[in-house]
Amino acid sequence: MSGRSSEDPVGYRRPPQHTQFRKGQSGNPKGRPKGSRALATIWLRAMNEKVTISENGQRRRITKQEAAIKQLANKAASGDKRAIQDMIRFQTMLFLDAPMRSGEPPIRNELPLETNPSKVALALLSVVRGAAQDRASESSD
Repeated sequence: MSGRSSEDPVGYRRPPQHTQFRKGQSGNPKGRPKGSRALATIWLRAMNEKVTISENGQRRRITKQEAAIKQLANKAASGDKRAIQDMIRFQTMLFLDAPMRSGEPPIRNELPLETNPSKVALALLSVVRGAAQDRASESSD
């Protein structure tokens, strides 16, 4: 790169010198603005916000993520077919070798594979996306 004269050949892998980046100059000078957040960060902040719920006459503060999972579990327990499917899908994503029936003993006595909140949130997001795609395909039939 250094020592090229103006008569150096231009072609494959030899761009003209006037189009090359100058020393110390970035290829993306504006770049990502400082303070902008990734979607996963925004998602985690929103899902970790606390909400007040009333459960058995008691007021409790839980995260939105926990509230969403409780609502999904309650819908599944009341017999909602889609909620049951979503719960099973969510369970199989989080606990790969968990028994499907409560009478079966667990295969391992370990914590689930994913206890990282961000991975759990992303798994929940993929379950929601999968359910939305299933509903869209059902409505188009």
